[in-house]
Amino acid sequence: MHRPRWLLFLVTLLAGSWSCGSGLFPEQIGVGGGGAAVTLVRLAISPKVDSLAAGQTAQFTVLGTYSDSTTGVPSVTYVATGGAITTGGLYTAGSTRGRFSVIAKQPAGTLADTAVVTVK
Repeated sequence: MHRPRWLLFLVTLLAGSWSCGSGLFPEQIGVGGGGAAVTLVRLAISPKVDSLAAGQTAQFTVLGTYSDSTTGVPSVTYVATGGAITTGGLYTAGSTRGRFSVIAKQPAGTLADTAVVTVK
């Protein structure tokens, strides 16, 4: 049976695109056209160290690094000792002097980073 050249070309094109991961239907073969899903691999809280008087505030932020080497602001949950912290990372020092922690945690994972707050 003789197959038309255009059909052979089309099959070759589709097979090549599919194996390269940049096929005609990238949404069907994974994030970014066939690569592995991008995942969060590191959290970095900032500032790492802060010194506050009782009642003073400090804004903490988190930068995430992803498996494809990009960075962005990930969703995190903050936990603090020696004061209070909002969901947005605004820490208010309590009245007890000492060295305390602000921890940013990945909500559905194991990643975390810690900052140190000294209340004077």
